Amino acid sequence: MKLALTVGLSATALVLTTGPAIAAASDWHETPTGVDALLPYSISAGGGALWTVGAIDTRDDFQPVAARWVNGKWQTTPQPAGHGRLSDVAVRTADDAWAVGARWAPGELWSQLLVQHWNGKAWKQVPGPTLAREGGSEFYTVATQGGQVWAAGSAPGPTEGSSDGIVYRYDGKRWMGVNDAISAASLFIYDIAPLSRTDVWIAAENGIKHYDGQGWKDAALPGGPSPAVHLRGLAAVSPSDIWAVGHREDPVLRRRPLVYHFNGKVWSEVPTPADSGELWSVNLVKGQPVAVGESPHGPYLLRMTGTGFVRQPDPAGAGLLFSSTVTGGRLWIAGKAADNNAAYVGFSRLGVPAALATGR
Repeated sequence: MKLALTVGLSATALVLTTGPAIAAASDWHETPTGVDALLPYSISAGGGALWTVGAIDTRDDFQPVAARWVNGKWQTTPQPAGHGRLSDVAVRTADDAWAVGARWAPGELWSQLLVQHWNGKAWKQVPGPTLAREGGSEFYTVATQGGQVWAAGSAPGPTEGSSDGIVYRYDGKRWMGVNDAISAASLFIYDIAPLSRTDVWIAAENGIKHYDGQGWKDAALPGGPSPAVHLRGLAAVSPSDIWAVGHREDPVLRRRPLVYHFNGKVWSEVPTPADSGELWSVNLVKGQPVAVGESPHGPYLLRMTGTGFVRQPDPAGAGLLFSSTVTGGRLWIAGKAADNNAAYVGFSRLGVPAALATGR
């Protein structure tokens, strides 16, 4: 989820990169969370800190979970909300992280926005923006930029059963809506990448949108708008180097992995394998984009080469992958385990100098 600012190669160099596979199956190291029935929806790093957030699925309820990586182990932290889920986390430093999602009271049918802040000692719930229609609202993604917090997701639309995309910016005192007809028509916004207050990108259920400080516009994707295109993750290296991943509905494969790249002027589609799969997250490793997601058979990993993306070995023990991040010379992934009843959180040592590896 998933603003990935990293010192790396230019976009041109990325296309020419070949190199070895990111990691063999045996190169992955699982790091047990110690939490039963955990769904880790997001993993993110920043300022030397690493967090994963999600929820415990009790079958009758969801309970928010946030765990930080301390001395080689995952350490869970008390949560201010007893019921709900955390969908994403943005990490600035060890003493400054933001998590968003949805909360509800026992017996309630509809969720409300959940926003939390880590101050280095504890998570504190932060009042979210006031919505005209709150029941059924949820933040799916959060990012920080220039002292501001950006959050996006969905809320009930004007008619029964409809949904609108929502985007808000928080300056530490108040929430400001950054919404118009284009952002509302995005339905479900899964990722946000604010490069500045006037240069913000979102990946949504129905494409990519850009905010220029005045309003939102649809990105001019190859082939034009299509209800078959679904975007899930962004990695924004600079205004002229942005990656977006997701899937395209396919009559034969059902869902085919999809990658777009923006060079500052135009969006282009990057070749992917003719597989059945979908991508949820993308990060840069040594200047190469690496995307993770799921296939009908379990985890799905792709790495950029000189001719497009190629399949990578599945991490042993992993199932569906929801999120990834890069920090300290490691590519971290989070999702379900292969047995589907437990979490999988693990890493691969990449030999990346620490100066080149940043999270988010």
